[in-house]
Amino acid sequence: MKKIERQWIDPPRVDIPPGMLEAAEGDTFLAAALLRRGIQTPADARSFLNPAAYTPTPPSELPDLELAASRILTAIQKGQPVGIWGDFDVDGQTATSLLVSSLKRLGAQTLFHIPVRATESHGVNVQGLHQLLQDGAQLILTCDTGVTAHEAVSFAREQGVDIIITDHHSLPSELPPAYAVVNPQRLPASHPLFSLCGVGCAYKLAEELHSRMGRLPELEPDLDLVALGTIADLADLKGDNRFLVWKGLQEIRRARRPALAAILEIANTRPETLTEEEVSFILSPRLNALGRLGDANPIVAFFLTPDIQKARVFATQLEGLNARRKLLCDQVFRGAQNQIKNNPAWLNHPVLVLNHAEWPAGVNGIVASRLVEQYHRPAILLSSPPGELARGSARSVEGINITEAIASTSRLLTGFGGHPMAAGLGLDPELIPEFRRELIQTIRTMIEKAPPKFQTIIDADIPLPSLSLDLIQSINRLSPFGPGNPPVVLAAHGVAVKGFHTIGRGHEHLKIVLEDENGANYSVLKWNGTDSPLPEGRFDLAFTARAAAFRGQSEVQITWVDERVLDYPARLEKPEKHKVLPIDLRAIQNTNEALRQLESYEDVLIWREGEDTQDFPGAGRHNLSPCTTLAFWHSPPGSQELVRILEITTPERVVFLDMDIPPDAPHIFLARLSGLVKHVISARKGKIALPELAGATGQREATLKLGLEWLAIKGWIQFSIVDNQLVITSSPGTTEPSRLPEIEHALAVLLKETAAFREYYRRTDPARLLISPAIETIRQKLGEDLR
Repeated sequence: MKKIERQWIDPPRVDIPPGMLEAAEGDTFLAAALLRRGIQTPADARSFLNPAAYTPTPPSELPDLELAASRILTAIQKGQPVGIWGDFDVDGQTATSLLVSSLKRLGAQTLFHIPVRATESHGVNVQGLHQLLQDGAQLILTCDTGVTAHEAVSFAREQGVDIIITDHHSLPSELPPAYAVVNPQRLPASHPLFSLCGVGCAYKLAEELHSRMGRLPELEPDLDLVALGTIADLADLKGDNRFLVWKGLQEIRRARRPALAAILEIANTRPETLTEEEVSFILSPRLNALGRLGDANPIVAFFLTPDIQKARVFATQLEGLNARRKLLCDQVFRGAQNQIKNNPAWLNHPVLVLNHAEWPAGVNGIVASRLVEQYHRPAILLSSPPGELARGSARSVEGINITEAIASTSRLLTGFGGHPMAAGLGLDPELIPEFRRELIQTIRTMIEKAPPKFQTIIDADIPLPSLSLDLIQSINRLSPFGPGNPPVVLAAHGVAVKGFHTIGRGHEHLKIVLEDENGANYSVLKWNGTDSPLPEGRFDLAFTARAAAFRGQSEVQITWVDERVLDYPARLEKPEKHKVLPIDLRAIQNTNEALRQLESYEDVLIWREGEDTQDFPGAGRHNLSPCTTLAFWHSPPGSQELVRILEITTPERVVFLDMDIPPDAPHIFLARLSGLVKHVISARKGKIALPELAGATGQREATLKLGLEWLAIKGWIQFSIVDNQLVITSSPGTTEPSRLPEIEHALAVLLKETAAFREYYRRTDPARLLISPAIETIRQKLGEDLR
């Protein structure tokens, strides 16, 4: 398939003035990086390296903001309820929650509505607005939406109700007749507030309100929401945005908001060292899954709850939604790839427009982004169920304003909106071919006038042996990274692929072993690496580098960005895949016979979990080690645990037995867990590693956490999890009987999933398990020294 190749821009030579070197505290790498990013003066350099020295822009510089703040204060004084209309993506979720929280803090009566994507889509609709007014709203305040809501604003005015719009999306030719329109797009592009997203606008409004009431310090804890929404919305990290994200990340790292602490706990991520990259890949997808696949209105209560137990329950639900979102994304991506494969001529066009009747609209934007990344051109995915309007999401590349391009076809559309890099739209499915033709022509014209640049910009040439944690510290001083302040990209020359294996739940990522010209090996991550072939022979690698923890020690983690194939001599051959021999002993049901059979193999490690594991040697998931022969005494609780066991033990042969499988009924699990918890409290002072206790129950960690929640809301225990270590006390907690059915239902679902996997283990040919992508990963890994 054709794709537009990226142009490498090698780092230009820079002369470092003494003042810049002094501002960078003598760090020549840092001083050169600042100059290459357009930071030319020592004063600007100091402000960039220390955002605390940045002077934030007064909120009053946003058009209509002072007018909006005065009207809201009037509503507070008169007791007029303020109805907040939000949006279902992370930017809208955080903006809604911030406004509800801050207005309540200042004494306002508030109610809110976040549209349900499946039935309302983006924007302010008259039906929902009518309901908000019926519920008592006497002032409407939008966030992350509303700048094109002419019909809804006119309806509110007819009802005698003022609407204040706070939004950041592209301006229409005529603004709606709202009481105030607070939108940074009304400022010059060079203004430090121009790149604010929805939650950024909401924060600036809240900042003005708190300042007028002499309560500005009380707004500080809400900066975590600002950072989260800004990063998720891919807003340019320039001016105030970069300052707000920097401060907000500090707030997230303090983990004072139970909602974010609960998500990070489930994701086994420490908040103290959280980066903007981890916000993008850990927090944002889980929150976006709610808006894409469900109803985002409960997110406000989740963000604002002070109760960690309630937060954990909801965070577990988000985890399930996110898993479903990943599955749907993979399915839609494969379907889109098949359409392109069957219509190769589409790759001659400057934009991809794909549609399918059964694609879930909630994931179209994510898949469109993956297509943009692979084919380096705008992509639009449309869902067109029979008898309904086609609705879709567009994503673009730098240099092509996709919303402007879509606007040229507005006569064919029922609605659209967005910003230069992303948009949403709706149209009659019969008009899709005509829409595709017109959009192709429009973008061709745009490219002829100003061709987009597909570039990999290299900050510095750094040989792999020169990477160090000191260099990473210098790089981190340029953070937070994102649009407008991209991550530092380094280049290494003359490397070659020696081996690789897949990683990730869906095995979509690659862990690659590279050899440099001196024969030294380095481990490199390539996200979504299975989407494209690896280069053969020697090549230049563009990469990013960061510090990562491995077995309690910090080390340099290298991430693949791009490759450039030059005329290097090919010297490496790919290693042979190591064969794993499956041995099926599941028919044996006698313990002594099973042990006798295992005696014939060398270096045997028996994997066995559950309470009663003292009668013969065995290991659980918390105390595994490499071995020649791995024997599964019974099925692990899930596929992830199976893969992890094999990754750690790296066996040459795997023996499958089917003995003593722990029961999966909820009442039995809870009774067993209750007994184990009592033992941990009495015999181990309430402290145990989370994987060890999960192994003792024979269940997944997610199931264990729900079981602990059940015991906690029954008022029997209290618990906390820090760095995968569980601390349990018998101190009675607050009983919440109303939440028991919700927990019990979620617990039953997880236990059924484990039971289904164990049935699969019992019936499936072991060789089939070892042929799966997960086990292929292990085969490729064996015999290779990846570190």
